[in-house]
Amino acid sequence: MQIFARRAEWIWRQRGLAPAPFGTANPRLAAETNRYIYFRRSFTIAADVTTTQVSVSADGRYQLFVNGRFVGRGPARCNPARQCVDSYDIAPYLQSGSNVIAALVHSYGRHTAWYELPTMEHARAFGCGGFFLQGEVSFENAHPINSPSLHLDTGKEWRYLESAAWQRDAPNGSLGYVEIYDARRAPEGWRDVDFDDSEWQKPEILRVAGRNGA
Repeated sequence: MQIFARRAEWIWRQRGLAPAPFGTANPRLAAETNRYIYFRRSFTIAADVTTTQVSVSADGRYQLFVNGRFVGRGPARCNPARQCVDSYDIAPYLQSGSNVIAALVHSYGRHTAWYELPTMEHARAFGCGGFFLQGEVSFENAHPINSPSLHLDTGKEWRYLESAAWQRDAPNGSLGYVEIYDARRAPEGWRDVDFDDSEWQKPEILRVAGRNGA
């Protein structure tokens, strides 16, 4: 098993993370079950690209898009102590000028065939949804801001919107929630480069203190 060196932050909607002491778990939040969140990160490419690798995961399930095109989905069912991370080369989806990475993330908030709830210290930050992307675009020549690469990591530069298109009190079976979806309530073109996300919010960083309080 390859060890993943994490640099990016886990993010989610602004809900006010109130972490429990180390070694204990936060109470399960019924209000956070079966929730869908849209995420976006816009950026500009003005030089030849050499490397475009991104690593993606979610506390739940994600669908990843670049410039409106579907890239992949995941992660595989896993325990948060050994979280699965998926890697993609997004070079075929990029273009000169404006670009956007977009994701739709589904938080289950309960055990399903596709998702395992965290326990103990892992439940201090996870179990109610989260999204993670770590990656960068490296340039053959210096970027206009004099940097040889551009980080795309999840953090405050991302934006999110809670989806109202899915009915959250849908029945739940052993395979997961039934999807009751109203496309009229989804923001049209939210995966596209020219979509206006100026009214979307900055995400919350899912970060809690460790064993020694650091």
